[in-house]
Amino acid sequence: MKDMMAAYRSQISGVVVTTVVETFNQMLRQHVTAIASKHPPEPGPDAAVYACVRLDQKNTSADFFFSFDRSLLLMTAETFYSKDLSGKDFVQEDIACAVANIVGGRVKTFLSRQGYDFDMGIPFVVPKGKGAGSDDIIHVHFSFNQNGDNGLVVNYMVSEKKAATS
Repeated sequence: MKDMMAAYRSQISGVVVTTVVETFNQMLRQHVTAIASKHPPEPGPDAAVYACVRLDQKNTSADFFFSFDRSLLLMTAETFYSKDLSGKDFVQEDIACAVANIVGGRVKTFLSRQGYDFDMGIPFVVPKGKGAGSDDIIHVHFSFNQNGDNGLVVNYMVSEKKAATS
């Protein structure tokens, strides 16, 4: 199953890129562009919000880890919320999870059209470092300014579930 999913890597990355760019540029009113980068630098731990969404199917899971620059989330929050609320962690975390939900839903739809039957979990905030350390991770990097600074990094990997031992 993992090998079959590997064949869709570039297409899944394309769905992620299109969805993130459309979501930020059209829905959230922030200019975001995709940047080619094999291993983009992560924002500092105090400058980021991390979110995750998981797709599950029988023996396979696909984890999507989102690393958002707080500056991007703050600018987005200020578009929709008062100054008092836009700087609150819970507002920025809510935006991060909403983007993860939209991207996860689009990837799930793409995979359904390929004959897969994934269930999607509810996006959630995760501590820094989750999803790191595997050679199977695919990185998709987005910038929100002309300097190419990190606005958002999406790391995803498909893995086979281990059989339960008794």
